[in-house]
Amino acid sequence: MLNSKFTVSPGLKVLWMLLLPMLSATAFAASWEQSSQREIEALRKGDVAAVKRYFGADNKPGLDDYNIVQEALPAALESGSVELIKFLKYKGWLDVCRKDKECLPIHIAAGRSGSVPLIRYLMAEGFDGRTKNEFGATALHAAAEGGHLAAVKFLCENHFDATQRKRSNETVLDVAVSGLSTGAGVLSKDVLAQHEEVIEYLKGRTCKVGTDTSGPTYAPLPLSRSVSLNPNMRVNQLFVGSAYGARLCARFQDSTHRCWSNEDFPDSIQNVRPVVDPIGKLKTVQIALGSTHVCVLLNTGQVKCWGSNEDGQLGLGDTRRREGRTPDQIAQLLFVDLGPNINVREIVAGRGYTCVLLEGGSVKCWGRASWRFGDTHNRGSKPGEMGANLPSIDLGSGVKAVHIAGGDGHVCALLGNGTAKCWGDNRFGQLGLGDIRSRPSLKGDMGDNLPIVDLDPRVKATQITAGARHSCALLDTGKVKCWGANYYGQLGVGDARSRGDSPNEMGDKLSFVDLGTNVKVVQIMADRDGTCALLDNGGVKCWGYNGRGYFPAEMGDNLPYVKFQ
Repeated sequence: MLNSKFTVSPGLKVLWMLLLPMLSATAFAASWEQSSQREIEALRKGDVAAVKRYFGADNKPGLDDYNIVQEALPAALESGSVELIKFLKYKGWLDVCRKDKECLPIHIAAGRSGSVPLIRYLMAEGFDGRTKNEFGATALHAAAEGGHLAAVKFLCENHFDATQRKRSNETVLDVAVSGLSTGAGVLSKDVLAQHEEVIEYLKGRTCKVGTDTSGPTYAPLPLSRSVSLNPNMRVNQLFVGSAYGARLCARFQDSTHRCWSNEDFPDSIQNVRPVVDPIGKLKTVQIALGSTHVCVLLNTGQVKCWGSNEDGQLGLGDTRRREGRTPDQIAQLLFVDLGPNINVREIVAGRGYTCVLLEGGSVKCWGRASWRFGDTHNRGSKPGEMGANLPSIDLGSGVKAVHIAGGDGHVCALLGNGTAKCWGDNRFGQLGLGDIRSRPSLKGDMGDNLPIVDLDPRVKATQITAGARHSCALLDTGKVKCWGANYYGQLGVGDARSRGDSPNEMGDKLSFVDLGTNVKVVQIMADRDGTCALLDNGGVKCWGYNGRGYFPAEMGDNLPYVKFQ
C-alpha cells in the first residue's frame, strides 16, 4: 500500500469524481489509498483513456510525487506503451522522475516490459538506461530475466555491458538463466523458448564497445531537433550518417556544406562544426558517411576516403587508419584507385564498406566483404585488390544502375527502368523480397537471379535510400514507400511492424508514407533508424528515431518540420 496523507469518506466520492479535474496533486493523493488498484491496473494495461479518466486529461500531475515515483510510473512503464508514457510526460510525471534518484533507473521497468520502442523513447528523453537500481541491476538485466530477446538485442547492440554484475554477483547471462529456471513448469512452451533464445544470444557476448561487431557503434540520434542556421538558407540536398560523430549534413543553395555532430548522446545537435572542408581547388560533389569512415566524391570524378580502415574500406590497399580532420590532411590523401579512365558518379558507405556507381552504370564495392561480394574476402585491404582487379557487382545481364544507396549492411541500386535491386543483410526484410534470407548467401543468388523489389508495377522509383536495417524508395508520383525494420517507426506507416520480411507485404500492400496534404517529396535520406524527406516547399520532415512514426496520429500534417533556425 502506498503512503497517503489524507483519507476521503465514502460520502464525498461523488463530489470527488465531479471535482477530479480541478484537484491538486496533494488532494488526489487523498483518494489514492482507497482506489489505487483500478488506477494501477489501467496503468499496467496501458489504457490511456482510463488513465485520463482517473488522473485527468490536463497537464496537471493528478498525483503527488511520492506515489508517482513509488508505484504509478513503474506500473505505467511495465505496460510498454509509448503512447501512455507520452501522455504521462505531458502531465509532468517524467519531470518528477528526473528529480528523484530512486526513479532514475527508469529503464529497468521498461526493460521488464520488453518494449524496444519504449526503451528507445526514454533514451531520446535523456534517461540513461545504464543507471543501476539499489540491487545493481540495469535495463539489460531486466530484459534478460524477462526473456525479451528483442529488448536484449537492442540494449546489447547499444553496448549495455553484459558483464556488469548485480550486487548478488549475477551477470546478465546468469539472470537470464535464473529467469528460465524460475519459469520452468509455470510458463508456456513458447515463452520458455524465448528465454532459451535470450540465453543462446548472450552466450559469449559482452556487448561492450569494441568487443562485438554485430551491433551499432553509436547510439541513434533524434533527427527532429533544431540546429542553428541562417533562416533564409534553403536546403537543396541532405546527407545522413554517423562518421566522426556527424549525423546530418546539408548542402545549401549556395553550394556550401554543413554537418552537425552528436558526440554527447542522447538528444543534442549542438556545437555546430564543419567536418568536411574544401579540398584545395577541388570541389566536393558528394559526401558518404560510413559508420567510422568518410568518403568524398570530387568534381573530377575521383574519390578520397579517411577514417577507420580495418576492413580496407578506404580502398588504399592496406588497413591503416587515415586522418582527414583538416584540409592539409585531406590534401595528402591518395585517390582511391578504381582503374584507368574511370569516373565515379555516386558514392555510398556503410559499416566497413564503400560502394561507387561508375559512369556506364556498373557498381564496385570494397571493404568488408562476406555477403556483399559472395565470399568472405575483403577488398581494398591488401595491395593488388583495387583498380582493374576490383570486380563489379553482378546485377544481371544488360542491367545498368542509375543510383545507389548504402545501409549498415545492405546496398540497393536503382535501375534504369525505374525498378530496384538490393543485396546484403536481410535479417529484417530490408531487401524487400518477402523473406529474411541475405543475398548472396547461396551460389547463384546474384545477377539475373536477384529479384527486383516489388514496389507496385504501376509506379517507378526515382530515388532509393537505405538505413541501418530499412530501405525507402521515392516514386515518380512524389510519394515514398519504406520497408524493412520498423521498431522505431522508421517506415512511417503509423506502427512498429516490419515490412518486407514476410510474403504479401510488398507491392500494392505496402503503404505510402503520409507526409501531409499538398506536398510532394523531392529527396529522401535514411539515417540508421530514421528517415528524412526534403519536400517541394523546401521543408524537411523526419520520422523514426525521434519519437514519431509508430502511431498514425504522428504522421501526415501532424508530423512537424525540422527547424533550421
